[in-house]
Amino acid sequence: MPLLVGVGGISILAVVVPLLFSGKGQFKVGKYGFAGGAVCSRCLLPFSRSMLAPNMLFGKLERCPHCGKWAIVRAATSYELSEAEKRYSEEHTLVVSDTEAKTEQWKKSLDDTRYE
Repeated sequence: MPLLVGVGGISILAVVVPLLFSGKGQFKVGKYGFAGGAVCSRCLLPFSRSMLAPNMLFGKLERCPHCGKWAIVRAATSYELSEAEKRYSEEHTLVVSDTEAKTEQWKKSLDDTRYE
């Protein structure tokens, strides 16, 4: 019976602890935390490494928040992170400008139909 209680307690902790510490919020360029930052090998964008991620032989097993790929990533150098941050800012401004253009186009078409 005590063994069952111990296993149940560990199982509950395994679910609750990640929920408590997963309050990262949105990605912030330049803030990588204690474990440092990494660059995804698929989308080449930067992200922070988690302290609670399992350590593998050459790095930590992490999931990229941008593309969702799981990979063993090592801590990136400051040069690699700065290059990835440039790519991230370029991609982010393209997405914002595309969204604004679509919104303006939608508003214009709405105004055009209003006066017909």
